[in-house]
Amino acid sequence: MKTTKENKPAGNIHKQQLFHWIGGDLDKENRNRKVLRDDLVKKCLDNLRRSLQHGIWVKPPRIPEKIDFKDKPFLLNEPIACFTEWSLGDSFPHTSEYGRIGFGFPKRWVIEHGGQPVTYYQHKQTGAFFKSAFQLLKAVGEYQDITGWKAKAADSGFDELRYLLHFSKMIRERTPQPSRKAAIPTVITPADLTPKKKATKATVEAHTFKRKFGRPLDFVEEREWRIVFHSANKNLFEKGPGTPTYYLPYVPGEELFTLVLPDNKVVSKVLQSDWFTERLFTPWKHYKQLNGQRVPQVTLLSHSDIGTF
Repeated sequence: MKTTKENKPAGNIHKQQLFHWIGGDLDKENRNRKVLRDDLVKKCLDNLRRSLQHGIWVKPPRIPEKIDFKDKPFLLNEPIACFTEWSLGDSFPHTSEYGRIGFGFPKRWVIEHGGQPVTYYQHKQTGAFFKSAFQLLKAVGEYQDITGWKAKAADSGFDELRYLLHFSKMIRERTPQPSRKAAIPTVITPADLTPKKKATKATVEAHTFKRKFGRPLDFVEEREWRIVFHSANKNLFEKGPGTPTYYLPYVPGEELFTLVLPDNKVVSKVLQSDWFTERLFTPWKHYKQLNGQRVPQVTLLSHSDIGTF
């Protein structure tokens, strides 16, 4: 009997773009208002101009990830660039922390530049991930009180382990908010004197079978990816002027697919500038890497419009 090949739908269930978000300092200075002040619009455009000229920033994290090995902390402070797999419609909690300027890249570009998904682990002494990392660290490195962890030897594998651990992140649970005690009523109403109803069999059964998900886990839902600087892939980066440490160049249209700006005021300024529109909509005129080949224009969005389409 002849068998036919199963037909599977095209595409897959995963998001096709990863977003790199910046601009948190602008929002903080703007006191988290939806529309940027005129002076901050200028700063936003300056940041965008520099990015289109040189690439995205790759620098040590503002708050380095720390693995605490029994009062022997190991800091993960190599230059990195972070991306999230969140769709734009779900990105509001993330952008409120990191900023509303978003650069959308295809996954293939992130992977080709050494990017990997982040592994999340429980920071417990008994956890398998934690114990394995600690045992490897003791094998290739040694702890010094002043300078922290150092390699035992030049070829011990210490730098390689440090690099790999940058693709890990501790699961953090949100701190539960303290419950407020109900105020004692100054006036007693008939409703206060009504005896409480006893739980019925149905309500007890419903509670028994209620799914218990626990508290939300910060960062895990972001599905973070990272590109980490390593000497083996240094040819992918350009040296920065000090801050940032490195740039990661990209080509609009070919590698940058989507650009999200904080509000329509900034979008309007970009659309009124030939410098920006030529690089976003006709990048083959300015980026030699394209060799004159035409590519799709960058999709330009306003963060304030996300969720309306």
